Amino acid sequence: MVHNMDRAEWILQEETPTWCFGLGGRSASFGEVFGDMFDHHTVVYEYPSGARVYAMCRTQVGCYNNSGDIVVGTKGTCNLARCEIKGLKGETLWKYPGPRCNPYQLEQNALFDSIRKGEPLNSGYHMAHSTMITVMGQIACYTGKRTDWKNVVKSDLQFGPPPEESNFDTPPPTVPDETGNYPLPKPGITKLL
Repeated sequence: MVHNMDRAEWILQEETPTWCFGLGGRSASFGEVFGDMFDHHTVVYEYPSGARVYAMCRTQVGCYNNSGDIVVGTKGTCNLARCEIKGLKGETLWKYPGPRCNPYQLEQNALFDSIRKGEPLNSGYHMAHSTMITVMGQIACYTGKRTDWKNVVKSDLQFGPPPEESNFDTPPPTVPDETGNYPLPKPGITKLL
């Protein structure tokens, strides 16, 4: 979901959501290999501008999957994966006329071009910002509570021990039970902030 939030942030010109709420759980992925994370999340982010982002993800085998972004506006919709904009009646208003590009190759081209020109690319802020927005959504799903950006950024929450206390002998923060399953967050009960 973090890459979808990257794209949402580009579209919203780096606007930060004020708050979010979410739901999630685990319904199909059990056993030691799955750890202590949910296998599905849905988050609704509310922005100061009035924009709203609906973000969903599922990591379940045998299910329909779609890793796409659709922007809905007052005059139509934009499907980023299809590079097209459709009007309210479904008519194509614009479609990218060029060849289909490999985004991973374009990313590498930009990296090597920046190295050759001595103009470093630094997307650190954008990566940290969209990751933190996604963590905010994860907190909302795990707790079942409305989660405010201001509380998330001032929180000292860590998933696991801090790096300076971690080594190969550090016990994990959670361990599986006798059936091989890890304890899971319980929305409405789990407190993280």
